[in-house]
Amino acid sequence: MSDALGVGAVFVPAQERSPAVAVSADGRRASSLVRLACFEPLRMRPYSRWRAFYAKLFAPLLGVEESKVAGVFEKAWANNVAASGKRASDDVVRAALAWHEKSGILFSPDGRKGMREAVLFSGSFGWRSELRTDCNLMTGALFVHAGKMYERDDWTALGRNLADNILDRGNQTDEGYFRWFDREASGYGKHFVYATDHGRSMLAVANLYEATGDRRYLDAARKAADAFLAWQSDDGLVTICFDLRKSSRPEKGHSENPVCYYDNIPALFKIAKLTGERKYSDAALKCVRTMSAKFPNFDFGSSAFYSANSVYGRYLLIAAAAQRATDDDFSASINGVLDFYGRNQHDKGGISEINIRLVAHEEAGVGIGDGSDHVADLLYCNNFSFAALSILMKLPPEKVKGIDMAKARRIYGKLRDFLSEVQIASPEVRLDGAWMRAYDMDVGEWHGLNKDLGWGPYCIETGWTMGTIPAVFLFDGKEGSYF
Repeated sequence: MSDALGVGAVFVPAQERSPAVAVSADGRRASSLVRLACFEPLRMRPYSRWRAFYAKLFAPLLGVEESKVAGVFEKAWANNVAASGKRASDDVVRAALAWHEKSGILFSPDGRKGMREAVLFSGSFGWRSELRTDCNLMTGALFVHAGKMYERDDWTALGRNLADNILDRGNQTDEGYFRWFDREASGYGKHFVYATDHGRSMLAVANLYEATGDRRYLDAARKAADAFLAWQSDDGLVTICFDLRKSSRPEKGHSENPVCYYDNIPALFKIAKLTGERKYSDAALKCVRTMSAKFPNFDFGSSAFYSANSVYGRYLLIAAAAQRATDDDFSASINGVLDFYGRNQHDKGGISEINIRLVAHEEAGVGIGDGSDHVADLLYCNNFSFAALSILMKLPPEKVKGIDMAKARRIYGKLRDFLSEVQIASPEVRLDGAWMRAYDMDVGEWHGLNKDLGWGPYCIETGWTMGTIPAVFLFDGKEGSYF
C-alpha cells in the first residue's frame, strides 16, 4: 500500500499507480488498507481511478458489470472538481480574485486582519492559518493592481489593507529584511528570513508603490533592496536563509540555488527603475552573471530540494529579467531552458515534473519522476515558468538578440491555455477559481504524489500559486508586468 502513488508514506519510487486490494486465490476474500465505506471526494484523487478501483473491487463480489458499479459510484460521490475551460485572461483573473474573497482565506472581508497562508486538502483537510509575510504582500499587490486596472476601488482598498497590516505588524526588520512568518505566528519559524520570501515581499512592495504612488511602499522596497545588497557576497550571491535569533544580519554566502534569486532579481531591476539608483541594477546583474556562468550545472550542496523543473523556471526568471533590463545577452542559457521546456511540455500545455528527490519529506516534488506520469507542479514550476516566459513575450526587438522567440511563444501560449483551462470550477468555495498544486495531465485531473509534509499535491497556496499565476494573466496582452 505504501508504494502506491498518492499515498502519503511514499519515500521510494512508487510501484503502483493506485492503492491496491489483496484478493485470495479463489476470489472469495479481499483486504484493503483504504476506507471503502467513507469516500472523501476532495481528498481522494484522482476521481477517475478511485471510480475504477471501486468498480473492479465490487463488480465480481456483487456479480454485476463494472460499469454499473461505476455508475452508482458517480451518484453516491459526485465529482465536484471540474476544469473551467479555456477563457479570456481577464476572466481568469476575476475568478482568482473572487476565490480570495469567497473561500474563507481572508480573516476579515476587508483584509485588515490579514490572510491565511493556504488551503491544505492533502493533510489536515483545512487551513494553514499563520500570517505569512510574502503571501499577504503579494496578494495585496495583486488586488491593488487589479483594482487600478478594472477600476475597482474595493479591490484596491482590500489589497492595501492586506499589505499595511503586514507592515504595521513589524514584519520588515529594522535592517530591512522581511520575516518568513508573522512575528506572532505559532506554527512556523517566525525567526527566519529566507532569500526567496524576502525577494517576493520586496517585489510586492515595489509593485504596491508602482500602482499607488504611496511613498511608504517605496521606502519599504528600497530598504529591502539595501538589505539584500548587504547580504550579497562579492560574486553577487547570498545564503538561502538566516536566523534572526542569532543575528539581525545574515552572513555572506554563495548559494548557487536559483531559489534564492528568482524574485529578488526582478525586484532589484524594478526598484532601480523606480528610484533611478543604479546600484540596485548593478547588484542584480552581478548575480545573474555569476549564476549564468554556472548554468545548468549549479552546485546545490545539501539543498537540492524541489525538482529540476523548479531550477529551470526560477533561473529563467532572473535571466529574462536581466535580458530585459540590461545590455548583456543571456540568449544561450535562455535557449537552454526553452529546449528543456520543449522536451518536457505535455500536449496539454503544462511542464511535466522530472527528477524529484524521493528522500525529501518537505519541499518535495509531486511527480514520481521516473517518466511514468506527467504531473504539472503549480507551486514550484509552472507558475514561475509562466512568469518568466511572460517577460520574454514583451521583450523589445533590440533585446531579443539570439533568443528563439518562436519556440518561446509556442511554449508560453500552450502553458497559458493550460493554466486557463485547469482553473477549478466547483460548488466548493474553497476550490472555485483556484489551482491546486498538482495536475496529472495524463489522467486529466488534479493528482500527484502526496509526500510533501508541508505543501502537498492538493494544497492551494496564496502568493506562490494564487498570486503568481493571476499576476501574469493580469498583464497578459497589456503593457507592464508584475515581474
